[in-house]
Amino acid sequence: MSRTGQLLSTITPPRAAAALVRLAAATAAFLAAMLAQAAVAQGFSLAGQWSHSQQYSNGATAYVIVLTLYPNGQLREYLTTNMGATTYVGQWRFDPQDGRLEMIYDDYSPKQMCGAGVCYPTPPTLRIGAPYSIPIQILGPNQIELADASGPMLYIRQR
Repeated sequence: MSRTGQLLSTITPPRAAAALVRLAAATAAFLAAMLAQAAVAQGFSLAGQWSHSQQYSNGATAYVIVLTLYPNGQLREYLTTNMGATTYVGQWRFDPQDGRLEMIYDDYSPKQMCGAGVCYPTPPTLRIGAPYSIPIQILGPNQIELADASGPMLYIRQR
């Protein structure tokens, strides 16, 4: 029996499966990094308008995010839910070496909601003035995946 065959015969099936999972994850991470570097080398730019939507299990839309990244480093994020809409403005930066989108929100609107003759304040759902560093995978020229605490979110380029 060859040396490789001897080595493989000593690995138990659960350990082999775990090793294969680790190998697949490492390969996927490597390929994602290579794709991001290749996209940047080919002149790919994140500047543009991107959208993401999330649905409830019954198919109804839970929320829609429209994220516009301007070439000058400014951003506008429009978040709409069944409770209303909020617009955030700020700055963004992408470093292809670390594969992260850096964003800081400077302001938001509306600051209050009014109805039935009563107005009440609407605090932001995102931290104003605090940096966000979000892992990003470039899936193609018109698709990116951003990840947050809730998991990966697929964004589609609108323009």
